[in-house]
Amino acid sequence: MAELAALWIVRHGESTANVAATEAESTGAELIGLTHRDADVPLSPTGEQQARATGRWLAELPPRRRPDVAVVSPYLRAMRTAELALDGTGIPVSRDERLRDRELGVLDGLTGHGVARRFPDEAQRRARLGKFYYRPPGGESWTDVALRLRGLLGDLRRDHAGQRVLLFGHDALVFLLRYLVEGLTEPELMALTGRHVIANCSVTGWTADAGGRLVPDTFNDVTHLHRQGAARPGRTRSMPNRSEVITPALLRRWALPVPTGGKEARGTVLVVGGSRFTPGAVLLAGVAALRAGAGVLQLAAAESTAAALSIQVPEALVVGLPETGDGAVAGRPGDPLDGLVADADVVAVGPGLTDIDATGELLRGVLDAAPKQTALVLDAYALGALSHAPDLLVGSGRPVVLTPNLTEATHLLGRDPGDDLDAEAAELARRYDAVVSLYGHIAAPDGRCWREESGDAGLGTSGSGDVRAGLLAGLLSRGAEPAQAACWAAFAHAVSGQRLVPRFGRIGFLARELLDEIPHTLATV
Repeated sequence: MAELAALWIVRHGESTANVAATEAESTGAELIGLTHRDADVPLSPTGEQQARATGRWLAELPPRRRPDVAVVSPYLRAMRTAELALDGTGIPVSRDERLRDRELGVLDGLTGHGVARRFPDEAQRRARLGKFYYRPPGGESWTDVALRLRGLLGDLRRDHAGQRVLLFGHDALVFLLRYLVEGLTEPELMALTGRHVIANCSVTGWTADAGGRLVPDTFNDVTHLHRQGAARPGRTRSMPNRSEVITPALLRRWALPVPTGGKEARGTVLVVGGSRFTPGAVLLAGVAALRAGAGVLQLAAAESTAAALSIQVPEALVVGLPETGDGAVAGRPGDPLDGLVADADVVAVGPGLTDIDATGELLRGVLDAAPKQTALVLDAYALGALSHAPDLLVGSGRPVVLTPNLTEATHLLGRDPGDDLDAEAAELARRYDAVVSLYGHIAAPDGRCWREESGDAGLGTSGSGDVRAGLLAGLLSRGAEPAQAACWAAFAHAVSGQRLVPRFGRIGFLARELLDEIPHTLATV
């Protein structure tokens, strides 16, 4: 059967029942105290704000990524979320009762405490059968919901083959779509439900890979809510858990976009950096971006180095930037940099920069010139400049990845990092509203965390961080979202180093030798 080009599901915005349930659970009450039947529960004021923020996320998607059709649960809270999110988009909408929430039968309106008190036999039966197969009297099991979703997916694939479909539904549907689309087992599904709470107005999605198979793109993502100030503290993040290890299996499930067409389809990367004495950092980052799949490369560095760079990297357009007296790139060079920034898909700022004040001016100039959808990678001195203006990115709605080492993390945190780098990366992601890649520990602002465990001591060499920043920029230019690009880049960086060990040993290989290993590493995941 033909496949969809993309599939997303948005959980409805916060409802009045969500608010009542949280209050009832926190006080130990038995009843949630609903005043409407489940199908008629409205959004709370926060839920309406979340739905409008989701609409702004949709409006910012490039045309090639925008949904073609939307299908909505008939429940009021989902229909109202869709109405607000889709307002003015022109996306055709239909309702389908197979997207309704799971029916709880006699347990409807009860808290967990209430079920245990009023239906102790059912509580024991649920514990014995497990969440997946347990069906409350008059209600549905998870397998019942999966059955109706399986039928819906078949109809969507038949009626909308090759199109991008956006669903609006409920939390159990998000988990069960992962079960169906990704072929998860019952234990894998239940492990997901134990680690995550599906946030109101979160986005979960899949895109078709080169073989036409839907692969995970994003899960439980509420970045758009944080950017718009619409996130509900405590209800929009996944439940606390250890970071997920980045493995080839994880990356295969989260496959990179495979662009078709010419070099423009793989995006333009602009690397801004390099003083009179450190042009090599720009070279390493730029070539890494090309090795990761970027279609077009542009380098902007100190004017005195431009001619040499253009010879060393003949694949790139090289532009010289004004210098200070000590050879640093001067702040706010203006044209022609503004034009390059405006046209780039990804801008990497920082490799080889040497003056913190000039870098701060340069970073502000890049932000002023860059369209909102342009992805940014901030490295080295750009991170130091950001630490002096910590609110510079917060709420901007930009896709941004920060790549600090431990010294740069110290500046960003305002203190020495602790031993728990998962926690430190998560703190930085929340504080700066950006994806953070810290020594193989990746965190997103919505609370998702990953860690790369195959990196070795040899990566601690001059220029290695420049390679990683460029590698990340190249993956972003291919269409990867920031957290996905950060995870793939961390893995490819580490494994490229491993591939050099048989020739050079654990230490002793050079950063430039990582470059040639990147394509093979990416291709063999």
